Amino acid sequence: MESLNFLITNAKAQTFPGTVYSLKQEFKGKIISVSYKENAIGAFLSDKNFIISKNDSSQYIREILSICKEEKIDVIIPLSIEERIIFLKNKQLFDENEIKIFSSSIESIENAENKVFLYELCKKNNILTPYFYVVNNYTDLKEKALLLGYPQKKVIIKPINSCGSRGLRILNKKADYKKNFYNIRADYTEITLSDLRNIIGSKFRDLMLCEYISGEEYTVDCLRLTEHHFSFPRIRKEVKNGLTYVGQMSKHEEIIQSSQKLANILDLTTVFGFQFRLNEMNKPVIIDCNPRIQGTMIMSTLAEANVIAAGIKILLNKTKVEFNPDWNMTYYRFWGGVSVGKTKKIVNF
Repeated sequence: MESLNFLITNAKAQTFPGTVYSLKQEFKGKIISVSYKENAIGAFLSDKNFIISKNDSSQYIREILSICKEEKIDVIIPLSIEERIIFLKNKQLFDENEIKIFSSSIESIENAENKVFLYELCKKNNILTPYFYVVNNYTDLKEKALLLGYPQKKVIIKPINSCGSRGLRILNKKADYKKNFYNIRADYTEITLSDLRNIIGSKFRDLMLCEYISGEEYTVDCLRLTEHHFSFPRIRKEVKNGLTYVGQMSKHEEIIQSSQKLANILDLTTVFGFQFRLNEMNKPVIIDCNPRIQGTMIMSTLAEANVIAAGIKILLNKTKVEFNPDWNMTYYRFWGGVSVGKTKKIVNF
């Protein structure tokens, strides 16, 4: 087992525990975490945690570089998009100190994050997208919602640049909101058009209004480096707060081909992911791209397709990797915990 030291940022991120687990399956060495306030969960899962502010990006980079030198870091894994951009803008500093940044390029990230750009790119390359409009005022929003079938049909509204389901709402005139109030948790995303207006007002930043694709939802864990290119789809059977709680690996060839085609066009590298839904014809429709480690990428690790660790090996050693995933694996999420007192105890049920 190779010995490497990692610095992982954003220790409060939901992706942190799965990332650490994936790395520890293949590497020994230190896991150093960075957080922006105390009590980030990653602080208790790493060998050492540093609390620093990223309000001043120049000072932030200086502090990170100092930590890297002190802890003899080999690879930085930024978990948030914002941090990736900051590191990549200062890539030369880390290159000079032989420290790798595990990330796609700035251009690839920004293109993937912009949903309008992504959808237009897909349309040009024969990858199905939802019908969509860009709106920035309530009059236009209402008009375009009607064109998409509202109120007879559900309609999706979301920011052009966002991640982790932030800002996502489903316009649904037919929902029984009183019943939902008593029976559904607070992360419920459905809302009426008039109620949405009370939240965002008559004028707002550009938003995307999309047709609602109701079929089965897939997330795809991807690895692309040198000649290596892998895509591992998984069905999202049950989702809460944007995370998969029940998932099923699924060798959906059309989704694999679309993912690899789009990754090539966007020139995404290291690990990243896509989200698709099946339409009424059972054809995959692109929903989103995540140019980062995904929230439940640990599923692929548990299915013997550890794309995170494999990506590190390829990045550092140009090692050739192969996978033989368990396509029949089902994943169930439930929470463990950490107690911090006289001793530290990690509970994994």
